[in-house]
Amino acid sequence: MLKKFSQFITEQAHVQTLSDDQKEFLKEFTKGKWSINPQTGLVDIQGSFDFADYEFDDLQGIEFGMVSKDFFCMSSSLKSLKGGPRFVGRNFDCSSNELESLEGAPEHVGKEFDCSYNDLISLEGGPKRVGSFYKCMKSGLESLKGAPEEVPGEFDCSDNSLTLLDGAPRRIGKNFICSYNEIMILKGGPEFVGGKYDCSNNKLFILDGLPENLNTRSLIADGNIIDEVALKGSLKLSKLYLRELREALEYKLVIPGLHLVDLEWIDV
Repeated sequence: MLKKFSQFITEQAHVQTLSDDQKEFLKEFTKGKWSINPQTGLVDIQGSFDFADYEFDDLQGIEFGMVSKDFFCMSSSLKSLKGGPRFVGRNFDCSSNELESLEGAPEHVGKEFDCSYNDLISLEGGPKRVGSFYKCMKSGLESLKGAPEEVPGEFDCSDNSLTLLDGAPRRIGKNFICSYNEIMILKGGPEFVGGKYDCSNNKLFILDGLPENLNTRSLIADGNIIDEVALKGSLKLSKLYLRELREALEYKLVIPGLHLVDLEWIDV
């Protein structure tokens, strides 16, 4: 006799046994109700889990499954996300910890994901889907590998150690902020940015690699080493775009210090 799939999962799942300390941990920081899901063996929470500002190295050996609302563990001296929830319905915030890896982070976050102010190298192990913002500034990042393919809101990877944008989301619904890094070229970055594109205060010498949909009023590129020769070689754009660029430069909105006389080659 064939078994139903749900019965098979129930029989195969390893249902974790919680100690009294683990139960107390769940009781103290759960805002709602927690239970062990018999089909997965993981701890599900109807509500939020919040131990922000309490010092814990890890998640106390608990394996979380689904959290219907928020999971907050910022400023908690965390060194590992092992056992973290697979699905978070709203926000997941693990910022201001001592994380060197995102392994254990949710696969899906319904709204905002924030892993800023950690000791990461890349975003590998982080969520593949977020519903709004993805924040990873000041985290020591050397690579954006592991970022989602699409971020509907803002993606902020400023103040890191990035030299390239390989691994960045392909599509960003609002702002893309990669300022205050050591980026020398924009190739490999997002193909679409719906809001501002802030690549200021890097080591850019060429603008090649900007999304095709971007206009100059959405570009913030001051604090780089772009010069007239590089600009001429990289901006293969329409006359309308170039006219907007000259206007922007006149008011020092894009690249302060670069004068209109340097752009006499632009025939508009």
